[in-house]
Amino acid sequence: MYFRKLFFFIAFSSFTLISLSQEATEKANELFESFVTSQNEHDLTTLDKLFFQSPDFLWINKGTEIWGNAETIEALEKLHKANLRLEPVSEKMKIILLTDQSAQIFVPVVYITKEAGRDVKRNYLLNLTVASKNNEWKIYSVVTVLAGTK
Repeated sequence: MYFRKLFFFIAFSSFTLISLSQEATEKANELFESFVTSQNEHDLTTLDKLFFQSPDFLWINKGTEIWGNAETIEALEKLHKANLRLEPVSEKMKIILLTDQSAQIFVPVVYITKEAGRDVKRNYLLNLTVASKNNEWKIYSVVTVLAGTK
């Protein structure tokens, strides 16, 4: 009798954890898609709403650390003047759950900007730390690393 109860408890717990994991993965993916859409539409208001509102929000771009939301939005305004567009390599994206309410997103991204009237493409590796607080998923940090070309 004890083992049967233990078995059902373990089975139920496993099912619950799998469901929570799938939901967290879906929420992290939705947040990432909103991030890319907002970037490509140069919608700084929506981007700011996707970010965790804190002076500890961190954006690292081209080796430069930018702390806080206001400073990040200011830096993004400059990028958007270059008509920045992101093209994630979705089939290589990995979402690694840290808990059922936090994750790391790793994805190669092609950054396309207009320079001297032509499109310039650069390959980056993008890492986002995302988490849910009060059932609302937010981006806590973004790290971009220039990737080598193959």
